[in-house]
Amino acid sequence: MKWIFRAKSKLRILIDTKCDLSGYETVLIWARKPDGNVVSFPAVVKDEEKGIIFYDVVDENDIDKSGW
Repeated sequence: MKWIFRAKSKLRILIDTKCDLSGYETVLIWARKPDGNVVSFPAVVKDEEKGIIFYDVVDENDIDKSGW
């Protein structure tokens, strides 16, 4: 995994769900920040049958906490 820095923008989060996503209208990526807060991001389905989704980070506040 590459390093991701706080306040980073112009980043694509790409996830292989290994699930068939045919028929889903809304897909979200749920994440837990280092401070424990849970957030969600609207995902775009890149490949329905293979279950590939992504979210393009464009706002520096999306990744606003340091830590693991």
